[in-house]
Amino acid sequence: MISIARVVINAATALLLSAGVIATAHAHLMVAQNGTLNFLDDSVYMVLSLPASAFAGADENNDSELSLTEFSRHRTRLISAVKEQVTLSTEKGHLPLHGIMVSPVTPHNDPKAPAKQVIVMGRFSLAGSENELSFHVGLYGSQSDSRALKITANRKSENQRQVFELTPEADEKKLSFN
Repeated sequence: MISIARVVINAATALLLSAGVIATAHAHLMVAQNGTLNFLDDSVYMVLSLPASAFAGADENNDSELSLTEFSRHRTRLISAVKEQVTLSTEKGHLPLHGIMVSPVTPHNDPKAPAKQVIVMGRFSLAGSENELSFHVGLYGSQSDSRALKITANRKSENQRQVFELTPEADEKKLSFN
């Protein structure tokens, strides 16, 4: 009975988180070039704000922004890039990433303007693999201000937090909560 309750709670949390992205992507859900990893039970909920220029081929006119047309046309390419370039791993390999959502971040005063950032959300399933975790991101922009990503990992149940930076030169970090 407890495991069913956890599944329902995790599903409800993911649904609320997902609904929040759609409703608040225009409200800058995440500061540009930042991200969070929130550990809850047997899942890690991820939110990242990545530069539009990180998604090769999606920016058709090479202006480092994604128009709504470009975003819509290449949405599946963006999701594929996230699956390939954003990983949480153990010594046994990559953990599954579920429920990937991508959303363009447009200016408040002009929701039809091109997006410089893309919000990415998803949930990694730990399934008992909480030891020796490494987080990797291989999606960086072409501009100098989009070549670093600040990540905050939270394990609220144990009041633990780890803050670190990823760059193209150092694109993976072992997670350690001490």
